Amino acid sequence: MWAAANASTKDRVGWLGYGILGRELDLSDGFHQVLLTMVPYPEPQVIQEGFKETIPTSERWDTFSELTNSIAGDMFHTLSKHFGSGSTERLKSSISMKAGGKALIKVIPRRKNGKGTICLDVSASWGGLQSLAKLRFDGPYNIVGQPFMVYEFPPEKWEEIRPHIEALFESLAELL
Repeated sequence: MWAAANASTKDRVGWLGYGILGRELDLSDGFHQVLLTMVPYPEPQVIQEGFKETIPTSERWDTFSELTNSIAGDMFHTLSKHFGSGSTERLKSSISMKAGGKALIKVIPRRKNGKGTICLDVSASWGGLQSLAKLRFDGPYNIVGQPFMVYEFPPEKWEEIRPHIEALFESLAELL
């Protein structure tokens, strides 16, 4: 009976875990620290095939501020420098770095509470991401059918976090 009910509702159900609530409600780091004392991860570690994506769809880069577009240019060039220009592509609503036909890093603009933010999505297939980065990633989330860890930041914080993102890209490039 459960299998039949699950099959009939699977296309209407997606994960809404503590991770997405924390981001959408703009909760403090204290929330995340306390949460991790109660559960090992804010979202399931395995995303069942067929469940909807948990990250809202992105908007076109040209609908965002000059600062956001400048950061997108910086991130595109940094990705190209570390992973090669042939593996990095700037699309109308995202930047993708692919290897072996799979997206491994995505940069996606989005709006949160009416303000622009940037999501740095890194494939969950890279184990030990939290130890490589000095950034707190949430997830995994199902994005384009693959599990990704997500770091979201306001464009105004770019200069503060830029060195950490560049160091992360350098470390990940060494793993390829």
